[in-house]
Amino acid sequence: MCGILGYISIRSVLNDGIIQRCQQSLTRLSHRGPDASGEFYDQSVYFGHRRLSIIDLSVSSNQPFHSLKKNGVITFNGEIYNYKELSTKLNGLRTSSDTEVILEGYLKFGISFFHSLRGMYAFAIYDRVNNKVVLYRDPSGIKPLYYSDVSDFVFASEIKSIIPLLKNRPTINEPVLKSYLALGYCLEPYSIYSEIQAVHPGDCLEIFVSTGKIVKHRIRKFDFTHSNDFKKAHNYEVLNEKLDVAIDRNLVSDVPVNFALSGGIDSSLLFAKGHRSDNTAISVKFNDSAYDETSVAQIYARHLQANLKIVLAEKSISNFELLNSILVHMDQPYADSSAVPFFMLAKEASKISKVLIGGDGGDEIQNGYPAFRVLPWLQQLGKLGSIRSALRMILNYLPAETSRKVSRSLAVSEGKNWDAMLCEWQSWFPATTKFNGKSPFLFEPDDIYQAYSSSFKDIKAESFQQKITKDLYYKRMLSDYLRKSDMMSMMISLEYRVPMLDEDLVELSLGIPYNQKSNQRAGKVLFRQLHATLYPASTSRLPKSGFSIPLDTWLAAEDILAMHNLILREDGIVCNYIDKNYIDFLFKAVGSSSYRKEISRASAYQRILILYSLQYWFFNRNN
Repeated sequence: MCGILGYISIRSVLNDGIIQRCQQSLTRLSHRGPDASGEFYDQSVYFGHRRLSIIDLSVSSNQPFHSLKKNGVITFNGEIYNYKELSTKLNGLRTSSDTEVILEGYLKFGISFFHSLRGMYAFAIYDRVNNKVVLYRDPSGIKPLYYSDVSDFVFASEIKSIIPLLKNRPTINEPVLKSYLALGYCLEPYSIYSEIQAVHPGDCLEIFVSTGKIVKHRIRKFDFTHSNDFKKAHNYEVLNEKLDVAIDRNLVSDVPVNFALSGGIDSSLLFAKGHRSDNTAISVKFNDSAYDETSVAQIYARHLQANLKIVLAEKSISNFELLNSILVHMDQPYADSSAVPFFMLAKEASKISKVLIGGDGGDEIQNGYPAFRVLPWLQQLGKLGSIRSALRMILNYLPAETSRKVSRSLAVSEGKNWDAMLCEWQSWFPATTKFNGKSPFLFEPDDIYQAYSSSFKDIKAESFQQKITKDLYYKRMLSDYLRKSDMMSMMISLEYRVPMLDEDLVELSLGIPYNQKSNQRAGKVLFRQLHATLYPASTSRLPKSGFSIPLDTWLAAEDILAMHNLILREDGIVCNYIDKNYIDFLFKAVGSSSYRKEISRASAYQRILILYSLQYWFFNRNN
């Protein structure tokens, strides 16, 4: 796991102080790789690298890495778990690193070699024979890879290293900003900057050095329209086998590997299959029982007679400073409060090892979220006008926030706009929000839906069920959860691995018929069956619990006041998009229960965090 940087110019990187600026930008990635730093450059290409040593710890594997014949150079972030298997197809390897396998494999077989890679990765290869640079990113987008091609071509693991290398100050991407206000994250493959975007997962970019021409290839994509006709028993057996292979691959390391363990199905499945006597599980404990899952994690650890370390997330006067440091590190507006406990967990894990395994991706591939069960039902109800009125009466008996969420999604479904329905369901600050009879957004709310629907529209999904899976995979998981786990773990030089996103496991899981993975009562049906064979049966029936933090008790009153004052600053950006009166309403709502019929305390805090993160980013974006 590392940080990579590159600059390609059809003129010369040796002019205009480009090398010096690249070297300064590389230091901005030092947290991603504290073990070694390296660079390569010639007349037209600069490669920089910061290394976190995980496989082949020797200096011979430092990067940028040169091929045996000096006809290729690579800068690589991530891990290739099947590199030993792939190495048998290559001759004359000088190291035991996965880095050399990628480079020599490409030089021998071309970009088709990338289809055989299994792992998490983002890399650039300078093909000196054909005078081109080749970029590739893993098909789930686990590892980040951003670029700008406005003038010269610049790429890096983080946006903060690209901005200083642009000739002009980047401009704000309005559609992304508007969708951020609803979702709380910036949708890939775009970014908050119009001039910077992410490489599409599974895409290969060829940049021809002499002309600057860019050619894109889709090396690998997952099929969201495919549905195997396997019998359920067969799916269960094959799934178990693929999960075993996935965890075995993710244990490949020359340093110790530990596990993040919550009360959920996914992380505990991985821990049961992958823990060894020298592994440790790590869990975060909150004083608020509604957010604390350590009691279940302790059951898992005791059942396996395994080591468990519990990290206390106690209230501290420095919590606000921690939140601010996380927000500015993200490079873009970001409002998922689970970044805070994740950082705490990662920081504690980094004290005992460089590698941590987590359960990210299990919900997306095995229908774990309520959306997989509820949305198809709402879609059908949206077609039946006579039933909608009866449903609205039933909603009066549901918890207020659940009732509001279902009502909004149902209303949108009546217009047969499935993109809007999916966006509405996932939004913390929905486009349909009303305040005093009108929208609090100072722009056309439908702009939010348009921005949402434009992201990954080239990935096909024929049915509404398939569209749910595709959107949760390539939108929320990619732009929210994976960016959080990468940025928070690498912030303190920790490698975070996600076996659930093993390419073969994902491909199999997406092919299993939708109704075998979830029903009206539960999601992750197959995973729960497997879980029950490994742990006490009662733990396999527990409802899903989000990995978040109780902001209302975690932050002090003076912190909330500081957030209020910053959001309302006239020289900021928030009041250009949101009604000031609505902002005041949100802060009143968190302080008085009299507003609960209009908005829940959790939703009010989440919307405040969305606005605060945007404003905080705006004032710190040039740092």
